[in-house]
Amino acid sequence: MRYQLVILAGVLSSFALAVQEPDAVPIRTEGVWIWGSGETESVNERRYFRGNLVFQSPPRVALLRVSADTRYSLWVNGVFIAAGPVRGGAGEYAPDRHEVGRHLRAGTNTIAVLVNHAGGVGGSVSGDRGGLFVQVDWLENGHRRSFISSEGWKSTEAREWNRQVPPLPGGAGYFEFYDARKAVSAAWTATGFDDSGWDDANPVTSPPFPLQSGSSRP
Repeated sequence: MRYQLVILAGVLSSFALAVQEPDAVPIRTEGVWIWGSGETESVNERRYFRGNLVFQSPPRVALLRVSADTRYSLWVNGVFIAAGPVRGGAGEYAPDRHEVGRHLRAGTNTIAVLVNHAGGVGGSVSGDRGGLFVQVDWLENGHRRSFISSEGWKSTEAREWNRQVPPLPGGAGYFEFYDARKAVSAAWTATGFDDSGWDDANPVTSPPFPLQSGSSRP
């Protein structure tokens, strides 16, 4: 029994060290905020975003940091990861963080995000224009590598949600009117989806809100 406990303790210790690997390198938020091409105002708008990264040999552990104004839903290679972001007080925003190494594979990997920007109500921070921030960090040959949100990402408006709807009472967002006939394919989160008809995402020159680079949500 004692021998079994020693083995179990060793396994758990190795797992804990593996999970902490990307944090062995100081955290820097290198990604840029992105939004739709040419947009200056995005009240009650939802947008799809896709970014692709390629691995010859995928990392065992990878930390994905993500934030959005106002809300995001996140997928990696078609697998739903989380919705957010976690809220904080003024000056306390940090990217949500998710360990996604187990979802990565050799070849092309797709990070897909649906962002809902309220635009002045429902907890929106920027008011006029939405934004998405993504950064994936992993260790490769002892060095930290990063994949970031940038103008290389693809984006399109989710037009199945009608933006011309009244706000909910108390600043709780907007009523929803969804037309499934206008929806994109459910495969939009997967690697093989054709997004060649989507626009290139544009960097947001004035970030919706600053992100703390020295800490992150658990």
